[in-house]
Amino acid sequence: MISYVFEHSIDQRVLDSACNLLKKGCLLCFPTDTSWIIVCDPTIKEAITKFYSLKSEDKTKHYSLLCNSISMASEVAFVDDKHFKVIKKNIPGHFTFILEAQKSVRKYIKASKTDREIGLRFPPGLIVTKLIESYEKPLISTNLTHELLKLEKDQLIYPLLIEDCLGHLISMIIDPGEVNFVGPSTIVSLMGQIPEILRQGAGQLK
Repeated sequence: MISYVFEHSIDQRVLDSACNLLKKGCLLCFPTDTSWIIVCDPTIKEAITKFYSLKSEDKTKHYSLLCNSISMASEVAFVDDKHFKVIKKNIPGHFTFILEAQKSVRKYIKASKTDREIGLRFPPGLIVTKLIESYEKPLISTNLTHELLKLEKDQLIYPLLIEDCLGHLISMIIDPGEVNFVGPSTIVSLMGQIPEILRQGAGQLK
């Protein structure tokens, strides 16, 4: 199902419907700052099973959790004072921060069971911000790739195509119309004494 919204004004009815679907273990799809993504509630077994079925069950593969505040991030990762300062200066932004996952999260996310690491994103954009605000819980996410849709790299990804390819798995596609992506996020590891940039992307660390 495609739900059309205005880029700068999201209908609360769409958000309510999206939240109800997440609570039922459904997958949703919408664009963020970096790409189209697929999300679900990682604490619901049915949801995480469908989520992992989209891609290889590679246990070394990490997926990011989307949060809208450091307080929410602290529920799923260990955030000390030095982490807090770095994150606060750079959110919302085009970053993925690598932190140590809380034990409660490691049991849901496969890769974190092995190395205890988790990726956290605080992306800008009204859709993701309002959805997390309404749902009040972090969402696990993965990029919707051309490979997943069996497309050539130069082909345009648009909602009707997503629905045709993955409509049997995705319960809602939120479509704000034309979208512009900034490119990949900058991946910053906060596992050491100082921040380490693992991949330089669109975010410029302050």
